[in-house]
Amino acid sequence: MNTPPLLSLSLKAEPSGASGASGAAAGERAPSETIVALLEEARLVAWRPFPLLFLGATLSGNPPPTATWLKAARSAEALHFLFISEEPLRSGEGIAVLIDPVGDGEGYYEIGLSSAGFLQCAILRRSRSGLKRDARWTGDGVHAVLEAASAAENGAAGETGSWSAVFSIPYRAIADHAPRPGEMWLINAQRLHLQSGMPVRSLLERLPRFRWALFA
Repeated sequence: MNTPPLLSLSLKAEPSGASGASGAAAGERAPSETIVALLEEARLVAWRPFPLLFLGATLSGNPPPTATWLKAARSAEALHFLFISEEPLRSGEGIAVLIDPVGDGEGYYEIGLSSAGFLQCAILRRSRSGLKRDARWTGDGVHAVLEAASAAENGAAGETGSWSAVFSIPYRAIADHAPRPGEMWLINAQRLHLQSGMPVRSLLERLPRFRWALFA
């Protein structure tokens, strides 16, 4: 997938004047030498200027079972996200970007990618009984690619060791206009792990909190 010219997209725990939808940022962790080396690969050169964010929040409050990092950026037509990890993404696991372009906390788009490289899209809307999933939204125009860190690695991308994944999400797929200067969207990201057959999520922010993306 060709990467267009990328611009900075700052994800803040709580920008000035915002309230209610976010909170303290999740604990950070320094990337390993392997992650630093991966980010120096030619195919990821466009991502070098952007901050590396750790998916360190869990619903239980315990440390995440594996270490995963995220970079976020934007272009004239889309949002872009890079996931990267040196720990395998195994069968039944996956990663996802969560986006609330309205910013009211009443629902969000979920764009997921399985360990087998399958794209999974849905809208989650808040109801009296909790969030309801609507899978009729198919994510028209959304692209996501999962790659092993080395072409020499055997098996499905991500299942044998280090991997990266790039998401490209056109504004037109999730909103009726491109974000205007001063507009704020809510964004989160997650990795789904399986521990003893039970799902565990590591996130940028512990749900129901998100981070604020302020468009300049």
